[in-house]
Amino acid sequence: MRAYEPRPVALATRSGGRTKGNRIATGLDKTHTIDALCVGLLDHEHGDAVVRFPEGYARRRGLRIEAVGSELALEQWRHVHNVIVPPAAMPLEDARERLGRNRLVNAYVGDVLVGNSTVRPPRDEDGVATVIARVLPEFRGRGYGRALYEDGFAHARVLGARGVETCVLAVNEHGLRFAEKCGFVEVERYVLDGESDEWTDLGLGTLTVSG
Repeated sequence: MRAYEPRPVALATRSGGRTKGNRIATGLDKTHTIDALCVGLLDHEHGDAVVRFPEGYARRRGLRIEAVGSELALEQWRHVHNVIVPPAAMPLEDARERLGRNRLVNAYVGDVLVGNSTVRPPRDEDGVATVIARVLPEFRGRGYGRALYEDGFAHARVLGARGVETCVLAVNEHGLRFAEKCGFVEVERYVLDGESDEWTDLGLGTLTVSG
């Protein structure tokens, strides 16, 4: 049984200077998450719903978030994944399979790789998407993980998600604390068949990050 209730949230944004008017027009509450998600003019009548961070938001952190679109980028994504979750380390072939069904992105400061994220599409039964943010240990505490979560939440909305969950290796105490700081609540712990490592699922029904 899940301990959170997904709430439908429709998100469509425009340029930073027009965020307030767009937010009011769409009936959204004021949050840092929504005010940070803005792009240029969108053709809402024809279904435009692309969202990203405004350049100023990312620039304050020196951060660049890019979708994986090459073998080199995929290998970089795999490197971060395997450093953060060694029990689930995957070969390149498995990473290619993930790319075919999920959204994979890398995060850079300049040309330095600092983290990645995964967005799994919403499940048919409850409309909940999975967003996983990973930051290499030497780059933590600089806002990169929060930015990756925000970027993932924005994409989840585009996919029509009604809620979000994340998954953290149970022994990853830093990852659990950070997820909880971002508003996630632990839902369940489990061990996959044939394995010994414990995983933690955490839910975030409202698709927002506090603070």
